[in-house]
Amino acid sequence: QNEIDAASLVVSEETNVQHQQRIVWPPSSTLARAYLDQLDRGNGIEPQRAGAVTEALGRVDQLGSGDSGAATVVAELETLATELEGAAEEAVWLNVQRLGSLAETLRGIATTLR
Repeated sequence: QNEIDAASLVVSEETNVQHQQRIVWPPSSTLARAYLDQLDRGNGIEPQRAGAVTEALGRVDQLGSGDSGAATVVAELETLATELEGAAEEAVWLNVQRLGSLAETLRGIATTLR
């Protein structure tokens, strides 16, 4: 379901079947959960790390605008992204891309929370 929800985030302003557009998803907890689901299915992430990401995303979803706890969540997302990048260095090819995409998404969420 997370992957379906993430796919619905894409908005194309123009459709031209002869021109292949690069699709970019905005960083969101939905997108991060989709990457996490893919990594879980392929055993590409340790259960502890997956749990930490899930918990952090839960905190992101609970933040309100101007929430004073945002700085703590931003720091946590940055730490998790760094850990995922380190894990990607030792992963198999497909998981390298997914771990990298998840890390990039977490950093993007952190940027929007700043």
